[in-house]
Amino acid sequence: MRPQAIKLQFHTVGEYGERLTIAEAIDLETGDVVAAYTLAMMHAWLKRRGFSWLPGSSGIWQQERAA
Repeated sequence: MRPQAIKLQFHTVGEYGERLTIAEAIDLETGDVVAAYTLAMMHAWLKRRGFSWLPGSSGIWQQERAA
């Protein structure tokens, strides 16, 4: 089942000069990591799955509800 809400966590990997930031999408209900991508790829993943940022939260994204 797809998560209805996720929290993003960020990690920097690599050594000096070759650093990369990875964003992990964590299911708020189960705590499972459901995706881990570079920032640009995570942006596309969130958009493709209909997630939007919950204003005032610290990294929480919810799936938009169909009207």
